[in-house]
Amino acid sequence: MTIACSSVLVPGPKDYPLYHDSTNTQVLSAVATIHATPLPLGLAQPARVVVSPQSLHPLLNPGSATGY
Repeated sequence: MTIACSSVLVPGPKDYPLYHDSTNTQVLSAVATIHATPLPLGLAQPARVVVSPQSLHPLLNPGSATGY
């Protein structure tokens, strides 16, 4: 498979690698386990997340061509 652009990612404990780089050492794509069971009504409340430019810095990937 040819992928135009991809960044290295670190899968979490319940994620499964899908594609690796040509050396088979870096994960480029992964899938995650999700639970499709709906939460009981009233349990899930919307959360307000404030994002500042400083909080985005840890999310940037300097090894990527775009930085993201």
